[in-house]
Amino acid sequence: VADVTGHPKATTVHGVIALCNARIVTASRWRSGREGCMSVPDLTGDVKRAGRLVVEGAVPGTGELVTLETEAFEARALQHEIDHCAGLLFLDRVAGAHAVHARKVYL
Repeated sequence: VADVTGHPKATTVHGVIALCNARIVTASRWRSGREGCMSVPDLTGDVKRAGRLVVEGAVPGTGELVTLETEAFEARALQHEIDHCAGLLFLDRVAGAHAVHARKVYL
């Protein structure tokens, strides 16, 4: 589940996105960006993610298969959440210790 509604970095916004068994179909426009997570509240890290994404998954409750195209911050958020489903944190994606930073601002 992801929702970037109202986030200042969001340019593409689909509202609440809830998908079961989500998988990335295509990913392009790879860029590094700073990420944080409530699972690791004191750290952020520089993570390379796709800036354009096509994701496929099933709608909870109905099982209807949907395909979603997104980009920029929403694409990053979806990749982050899909990683959680695979047991990964953003720390598993940083290039090394030099790419991990102490969080300076708490939301």
